[in-house]
Amino acid sequence: MSYLEIDSTQVATEASHLDVVWSERRTVTFQCLVAAANQTMREMMARSANEAGWDAVVCADASDAQAKIQRERVQMALVDLQDLNLNETATFRELVEQLASSPDVLLVLFGNQGDALEEIWARQLGTWLYLPGVDVDRDLMSLCADALPVAEKLTGETAARAS
Repeated sequence: MSYLEIDSTQVATEASHLDVVWSERRTVTFQCLVAAANQTMREMMARSANEAGWDAVVCADASDAQAKIQRERVQMALVDLQDLNLNETATFRELVEQLASSPDVLLVLFGNQGDALEEIWARQLGTWLYLPGVDVDRDLMSLCADALPVAEKLTGETAARAS
């Protein structure tokens, strides 16, 4: 057989093998960045993310969070902007802008109730969810669970789920 002749059986076998390889999605543990200066909020956010199947990467300040996202890939970020002092507000806003520039990160912001300028800023950045005045965790676990299939579509990967 010359190089111009094609064995259709071999081509069909190789093509079906490629279909299987391309259709399989990698199973990974999705990571959720949790950034909150308030310890109670940080614990609530991390617990909700973990219970929904995310691996929470917990940070008490924006500088630590920025360093972690340089080293680790996250698929979702939960950032609390409530009741920050002036310096914390500036560094957390820098963090949010950095996260918003990554198109495959679902960004959830917990904002200050009644702060229209903050909400406009958050929405202009393209946050996935902006939640003003959140202080209870009953619905947060459900929100984190709902985010998994969205993250799977964005990344083309399948989240590893506990059996």
